[in-house]
Amino acid sequence: MNKAKKVAGSSYLSSITYATPNLSELASLAGDSEVRPSNLGTVASLASSLLRHLQVVVVTMGEGGVMVVRRGSAADPLPLHNDQEEWQSGERVARSSARHYPSRPVERVASVNGAGDCLAAAFLAAALQGRPQDCAVGAGLQAAAACMAVGKAVPADLAEAAIDWESPAEGTDVPLLP
Repeated sequence: MNKAKKVAGSSYLSSITYATPNLSELASLAGDSEVRPSNLGTVASLASSLLRHLQVVVVTMGEGGVMVVRRGSAADPLPLHNDQEEWQSGERVARSSARHYPSRPVERVASVNGAGDCLAAAFLAAALQGRPQDCAVGAGLQAAAACMAVGKAVPADLAEAAIDWESPAEGTDVPLLP
C-alpha cells in the first residue's frame, strides 16, 4: 500500500480533515503489517494514532463493517475543517472516541469495487449537511450496499434522493487504549 504511505508523508497532511482507509491502507499508514477486522481494539488504536494529524478516520472493514475514530465524541458534530490543535498522547485518548458499526446484510453482491468510495462519499455528504455521525454512517452503508448490488463502481442511480439521510446506523463504542 505505497499510496497510503505517500499521504502519511505529505506536507499537506495538516490540511486533511478526514481519512477513509480500508484495513490494508490503515495498516500501511500506521506501520503495522496486518490488521484483522475482528480485533476492534487494534483497529481503533491504529486509527487513533492518525488523530495527531486528522480529525476523523473512517476505516472500512468489508464484511467487518465500519469504524469511526475521531477527535471528540460520536455525539459531537462532525468537523468540517482540521483545526490542528496540539494533542499530547494522553489528551488524544481522553478526548477521542471510536465506534464500530457492523455491516448490514446485502441481498445481492455483484461487485465490491467502489463500495468503500461510495460509503466515503455519502458519509462526507452527510457531514456537509450537518447530520450526526450515526446518520452519516447509515448513509454511507446505504450507498455501499447500492454499489455492491450492481457491477459498476458507482451506480448510475445513486443520487441524494436514493439515500435515507435520517436512518442512523447502530454502533458500539470501542475503548481506546492510552
